Amino acid sequence: MNNDRKQIKANSRGKDKDLYCQMSGFCQRTTIHGLSHMYQSKTSKRKIFWLTVFVLGLVATIVHLTFHAMQFLESPTIITLDHEGSEFEFPDVTICSQTPTTSRFYERGTEKFPNIQNGFTAMDLLLYPVYNQTYDSVHLLPYKEEILLHKRLIQHQYASMPTKHKGFALDELVIKCSFHKSDCRLQFTLLQNPYYLNCYTFQPPERNLKTTRPEDGLLLLLYIGNAQKNNIFPGKNATITSRSRPTSQKRETSNDWFARILLPEYEPAGVKIVFHEKDAFPALRAAGSIVGAGQFSEIELGMIQERKLNKGSSPCVDTEPKVWFLTSLDESGWPVFREFNAEPGDCIYEFQQRDLYKECGCTSHRVPLQRDHKMFNSIDRGDQVGWCYNSTSLLLDLGLDVNQIVKSVKGDPAKLVNISKTAIQSSHANSRLVERYLRRVNCHDSLLDRFSDPHYNSIQQCTDGGEKALYACQKNEYKSVHSTASWPRYSDIQEIIEEDILPALLIPKNNLSDGNKTKVEYRPLAHDLFDFDSNGQWIAQVELVKENFVKLQLHPVEVLVNVHREEPAYSIWEALGELGGIIGLWLGMSFLGVIEVCEFVIDLTSAARRGKTLQLVKRKEPDAVSGPYGEAESAAPELLLSEIPNGVDVDQSTQNC
Repeated sequence: MNNDRKQIKANSRGKDKDLYCQMSGFCQRTTIHGLSHMYQSKTSKRKIFWLTVFVLGLVATIVHLTFHAMQFLESPTIITLDHEGSEFEFPDVTICSQTPTTSRFYERGTEKFPNIQNGFTAMDLLLYPVYNQTYDSVHLLPYKEEILLHKRLIQHQYASMPTKHKGFALDELVIKCSFHKSDCRLQFTLLQNPYYLNCYTFQPPERNLKTTRPEDGLLLLLYIGNAQKNNIFPGKNATITSRSRPTSQKRETSNDWFARILLPEYEPAGVKIVFHEKDAFPALRAAGSIVGAGQFSEIELGMIQERKLNKGSSPCVDTEPKVWFLTSLDESGWPVFREFNAEPGDCIYEFQQRDLYKECGCTSHRVPLQRDHKMFNSIDRGDQVGWCYNSTSLLLDLGLDVNQIVKSVKGDPAKLVNISKTAIQSSHANSRLVERYLRRVNCHDSLLDRFSDPHYNSIQQCTDGGEKALYACQKNEYKSVHSTASWPRYSDIQEIIEEDILPALLIPKNNLSDGNKTKVEYRPLAHDLFDFDSNGQWIAQVELVKENFVKLQLHPVEVLVNVHREEPAYSIWEALGELGGIIGLWLGMSFLGVIEVCEFVIDLTSAARRGKTLQLVKRKEPDAVSGPYGEAESAAPELLLSEIPNGVDVDQSTQNC
């Protein structure tokens, strides 16, 4: 037993001595000055001094390298400009009429979609008295004049109903479309909006244009429905009465009424146009420009391609992330979503809808809605979307079935008035329902006012990266220069009508009801604008053409565009240069020293893996020792300072390996 223990101790001492000899050889031949000085020192004090210096240098190196790595990862970026580094890509173009609907909507709605007219009838004659009484009693909103209250009721009704058949059809808004000298009227997709009703997005079939000539770009002739011949509903002596003061009633035409009810007062008649990247959701309220009625605008498009750097503080991805936005409501009120490429501004919409849902318990129709949000759930009476403005839901709460009421009264206004009086007299229960509805609307409107504040918390969280959202590393930004002139000239009106407007409004002969192939018939829009005699000759008012049409011509400024490339403030090679400087500063270590350390580690691990101890080889000279590769090297002093007796010279205590 004792012999075994002695053997184990002897083997352990042998291994320690082998390790010591290996380290001695490394210290002897290394280019790291701290270790070589420690090896060459003759006294214990000098060895301790150089060991302390080496350890301090090692600690300083680790701290400095950590700081350097953090600075490299979070380093600011610089923008480099590549002239003509990419081809111009034609953007998507979204257009909306500033007059969301024409007066013919009323008649078309009466014939094909009676629920539209019935809805307005119920709002006007049934809900109005209840709303009026509730406003007087609870004083929730700052709309004291009844005309403003009436405007709000109509907006409520629009918010909870599909707008597809209220706004412009594509063949009404776009009279002529030419892109790259080819007809492009089939390249539009519908996008419904509570402000503009029906907007349309042009998606070009070919985006890389090879020329900057205006005729090869996008040419649009648009009808905006700003005025009709008699400016009233066709075939009806229709007027809307403002009831703010019964003693001094103001009568206005239907078109004035629609414009006042549906349009913000500061925007002129014309067309809203927004340029945006391919398959991106257009920010109709925050971006774009307006071209007024009776104007021709030549728009020169410029593009800058931005290529971001994917780094920790602002990550991005190579492929376009996707997001689904509500684009329309079908006939049953069910939401229709469409896929778009994610944009940084989408984050703001998400935060706004989240705050509305949290504080008001409902969804705003005035803020774009994403499909993957929890608010896309039933909230009120099984509605598909719990809109804050939902007068249809309120009608059901009051027990007023619009279609059933209209059917029962059979067009007798007196019966309808009696029903409205009964609704008021059924009293406090109805008032409480309306009050609850108005409080929800008031919460919605108050919060929307706060959204415009630049210090609004949710916008701050979005812009500051409160939630890390990934966007594409490559983006195109578009800028435009508009050249606008009054249009059309008097001498050009006849040519425009005969070559552009009337051919677009002509009913195809195959679609004529009587099958008369020689008969020429035009769609109702043509009769809203022009008079026709028995011979089919047209008569037009010059001002009517000017007030109803807008011409746009869009083309790129240059075929090759600049690229803004984001790069780190210093490259990886500069970082490696600083790395070498840090190691050299604190340790006196070069690239050769790094290789020596790697070699030393490999030698140790190889020996441990083989399970063999390093054997001592005595040199012929008393002051030499065989190195790890058999070369004759100077004898290394002992590194284990604890084994050196005090006061004894190192040379006397050095053991040959």
